[in-house]
Amino acid sequence: MQDSQGFMWFTTRAGLCRYDGYNVKVFGYDPDDSTSISDLYLKSTITEDSNGFIWIGTTNGLNKFDPITEKFTRYFHNPDDPHSISSNWIRCTYLDKQGNVWIGTESRGLNKYNAVTDNFISFLPYPDDSLSRGIRGIYEDSSGILWVGTGNGLYQFDRNSENFITIGLVIPEGARIANRFTTITEDIDSNIWYCADQIYKYNKSTNKLSLFTGFSVESIGSSNPPYMNILLDHSDNKQTLWIARDGLYKYDLSAGELNTVFSHPTDPERFVGANPRAFFMDSSGLLWIATIIGITILDTRTGEIQPHPAFTEKFQMNALSFLKDSKGDFWIGGNNGLIHYNEKMKLVHWYKTLNNNENKNSYIGSVVKILEDNDNNIWIIRFRDGVYRLDQEKDEFVHCKLLRNGKDYMPDNLYDIYEDSQGTIWVGSHGLYKRKKNHPNQQHSISIPVIGVQEIILIPGYKKTIQAIYGFLQLQVSCCDNLHH
Repeated sequence: MQDSQGFMWFTTRAGLCRYDGYNVKVFGYDPDDSTSISDLYLKSTITEDSNGFIWIGTTNGLNKFDPITEKFTRYFHNPDDPHSISSNWIRCTYLDKQGNVWIGTESRGLNKYNAVTDNFISFLPYPDDSLSRGIRGIYEDSSGILWVGTGNGLYQFDRNSENFITIGLVIPEGARIANRFTTITEDIDSNIWYCADQIYKYNKSTNKLSLFTGFSVESIGSSNPPYMNILLDHSDNKQTLWIARDGLYKYDLSAGELNTVFSHPTDPERFVGANPRAFFMDSSGLLWIATIIGITILDTRTGEIQPHPAFTEKFQMNALSFLKDSKGDFWIGGNNGLIHYNEKMKLVHWYKTLNNNENKNSYIGSVVKILEDNDNNIWIIRFRDGVYRLDQEKDEFVHCKLLRNGKDYMPDNLYDIYEDSQGTIWVGSHGLYKRKKNHPNQQHSISIPVIGVQEIILIPGYKKTIQAIYGFLQLQVSCCDNLHH
């Protein structure tokens, strides 16, 4: 989203990001600061209201950002207050032409913000239909009609009667329709377009949605895509439909021609972003494309496409873990190995293989956790393939085997690694394992009556705390087999 001041706004796993053309500022979640954003799981659209406030939803509340103070106001559902936001899981936000802010929730319908009273009024499409209560998108067309996309189809919302009007769907014989909503938009002829797992066009005369037949969605990208989105561009005076579906595609509505901008994996030379999710066309004709590895910029006038350096690592890797070590170096683990970045020297080393005698050319794969121990050694956990210590002199990874009943054992999944003050390495899996760092034979497993240990932390002056998939346990450091729920 581009605000009235020209700033670009994006949601990432680190928080809400603002780009001023030179630098990115991240507004993250701080559990000790009630004026920070309420959560880092940001799954909603970003909206600027008529007063310049920025609205963003999370899975734990709605947030209003004041650009002057750079503080957030949080809004949460209160079951005792009928005028609170109807749900904490926010799917979308939208500003209509009258200056009203609308909010769509995951399971409790549509909300309208009252700026005078600083509260909300909520509307449910159908109280007994959980799918229609999930509002995924809101759009006001040129006629002033408010459209609402849900997990169960498209609706019009009559603001006078406060009723939802169902829009019928014309399904060709034999067609399979799965309604994964993403977008509502309008073309220059005032036709409404609706994107779910297919692309639909609304016919005003019949009040029906019909499947768009300009091209077959199955002919582009994967046969079972995780996501699809569209954007209508009117700037070239001929109407272009942009489609994201395991790649980026351009459809000329006037000529009826479909062209591939980039795709994956069939077009690796042009592929600069994995699984494009959302678009934005700025005032200069640049198409901003959000992918799972960052932001890609397409100049629609020249066709030039490249990753944005402020948002995208030059490494095509989905980050899973992060560490800043005692030297100030950064370590990034992901689905394609381990990256070591020396910020002072601007040097990057990408570890892709284990490079040891046992597995010389074996790919590292997914690195889910990174640890720097008290001796400055780097340890990594491969999700399904064990614990490794990096020997930086030999540039190889040493496999540190886990024992169970005196025998080598490889758990199905590994979640966390931790070193306590006595130099003991703890590993969380389907059970808990401990190992003396310098005495590899002094290790054993501890049986835990839960599905899995996801996180191990040490609270100073308190017991070792283990976060399991179901609940928490506390472990006396002095007596490793004494577990308490």
